[in-house]
Amino acid sequence: MDAQTFETMGTVVSLRIGSTARGGAMRDGGLGDGGTRAVTEAAAPDAALAAVRTVFTRWDERFSLYRPDSEISRIARGDIRLTQASAELRDCYAIALDWRDRTDGVFTPHRADGVLDLSGVVKSLAIAEAGRPCGVSDSRSGRSMRAATCS
Repeated sequence: MDAQTFETMGTVVSLRIGSTARGGAMRDGGLGDGGTRAVTEAAAPDAALAAVRTVFTRWDERFSLYRPDSEISRIARGDIRLTQASAELRDCYAIALDWRDRTDGVFTPHRADGVLDLSGVVKSLAIAEAGRPCGVSDSRSGRSMRAATCS
C-alpha cells in the first residue's frame, strides 16, 4: 500500500493507495462525469493523488481564511456580507449551524473573535468528496461514503 502526502488546508493529507486503485477501475475517474475508467497499475496511484489534490485545492482556495482572495476572507474583512455570499458558502454555513445544534454548541462555525470559520465543515466535505474518485468505501459497511456537499 503506497502512501502519498501533501499539505493543504493547514494540515497534511495522507493518501494510501490500496489494491482497488491498482490496475482496476476508478469510479468517476476524477472527471466528475460519473463514468468508470480502467486505470493501469502505474497510473492508478498518480491519478488518484491528482484527483484528491484537485478536490482539496478547490476547497482550500474557496474557503481558507489564510487566503486573502477567498470568499470567506472577504466576509471576514467585511468586504461582503454573508447574505451576499455564494449559495455554496451559505449552504456550508447551514451545515455548520446544524452541527452546532446537534452538538449543543460544542462545535461552532464562529471563532472566539466572531469571525466565521467553516474549516471543520469544509475539511469534512473535502474528505468526503475526495474519496469518491478513489472509490472509497466505509470499511465497516462496505458501502460507498456519501455526504452532503456544497461545492
